[in-house]
Amino acid sequence: MNRRTFKAVLAGTIVLLFMLCGLQSAIASKYYRMSGKISAIDLSCNTVVIHVPMEKGKVFTVGGPLAPGAISKKGDKQASLSDF
Repeated sequence: MNRRTFKAVLAGTIVLLFMLCGLQSAIASKYYRMSGKISAIDLSCNTVVIHVPMEKGKVFTVGGPLAPGAISKKGDKQASLSDF
């Protein structure tokens, strides 16, 4: 491989790496806000499972630790996990 070809391949590789890094940060920075119903609670681990209704009768199920700033409501009033 001559010097000119090497420089072109190197430049292409660098551009590709920058594109992949930009793509990763664009994917990683997406946040979604959804509302659903709590289906399971583990108070000792501060963990919940939530069923979120989606289109066409489908249900999205998500579970994990409750975020520190999460707002849980029972009816129209704010509630803690132990209230459920």
